Amino acid sequence: GGGSYFQPPSLVRDDEVIREVMPEDFYYTDAINDEACRMIESKSKSDNEQPFFMYVAHTAPHWPLHAPQTEIDKHRGKYMKGWDDLRQKRHAGLVEQNLIPSTWECSPRDVHCAAWEEKDDRTQQWEDARMATYAAQITIMDEGIGRITESLRKTGMYDNT
Repeated sequence: GGGSYFQPPSLVRDDEVIREVMPEDFYYTDAINDEACRMIESKSKSDNEQPFFMYVAHTAPHWPLHAPQTEIDKHRGKYMKGWDDLRQKRHAGLVEQNLIPSTWECSPRDVHCAAWEEKDDRTQQWEDARMATYAAQITIMDEGIGRITESLRKTGMYDNT
């Protein structure tokens, strides 16, 4: 952590440090996924029968919380009812989908974490922005994994992974 998703200071390709300034629309998570798709497509053209190992190590969602503003904006406001409400709704959803037994209670909030209602408006706004950015990071990562999966399908390698 502690770097930048827009201008990472220490990218490396083939043992060479990449020292170029990234384009304005660069986002590290997208670059990781794009590179994985490029490698899959390249592999499919060279030797589709030889197995390969691909480890896609996303940095997201780690600090610093960075995401394109357009993606953050899609999630803003969703968290303004607070974490207690969100936890209860997510727990109820898991029970409704039969992913957990209805006898499992929602765990109590961490004793070191204040109730949402105890936070002032400025702090609630900041927490909403933070959670929206985290959600944007997850969304971008998830969409990228979908692109990787689609690359495997498109190249006929999906069933041989």
